[in-house]
Amino acid sequence: MKIITLTALLITLVVFIPAHAFNLRIETENPIEGEPLTLSVSGTKGSNGWHITDEEFYIEKDTIHFNFSFYSHLLCLQVITQYDVRHNYADLKPNNYTILVSIHHFRQNLDGEWDDSGITTMQDHCTVAPAPETFEFVDIYPNPFNDAANISFKVNYAGEVDISVFDISGRNLLSQIVNPPITGQFTYNLNTSDLGISSGMYFVRLQQSGNYKTRRIVLIK
Repeated sequence: MKIITLTALLITLVVFIPAHAFNLRIETENPIEGEPLTLSVSGTKGSNGWHITDEEFYIEKDTIHFNFSFYSHLLCLQVITQYDVRHNYADLKPNNYTILVSIHHFRQNLDGEWDDSGITTMQDHCTVAPAPETFEFVDIYPNPFNDAANISFKVNYAGEVDISVFDISGRNLLSQIVNPPITGQFTYNLNTSDLGISSGMYFVRLQQSGNYKTRRIVLIK
């Protein structure tokens, strides 16, 4: 009788564990190209004994996969516990992605073996936008110019901007680093009087974070 009662108790504890509930969160707001996308799956489990294995996080074309296996141990009392699984996906290209979550459930039986309890899936969607232009080459004026000109540009990220002047052969005549402390529009005063160059066509190049923009400028003396 004691054995039957204990067995019945064990079955009761295992069978009436609350169902597995989980929640997918896209933690990166307004994801853009070049920045990591953070996803997390959290949930509650009516169990005080479980572990997670077989984590797989990968991107396949326009699908982001978030997979893991969830093992519920034997003698799992009806105690609500929480878990959280997260991953950072890097190098995402601009696209509309489907997020596919797959959780493979296993439950330990009375013999200590793991029974396959099926797979829970969930889908969501997110859009990764193209990275914004780091800067904009607004204008050079006057153009043509006589020794002095104004180079107007707008930066979307604070940081170094390399301003260079080249002749038509590609020879670098001037390279100046400016460091706007904030975003916005700025003007650089170009003066070529000390360069010893003659009238003709030249090129002004702006560079920031590996991005280049070039404009043609004409010097008249």
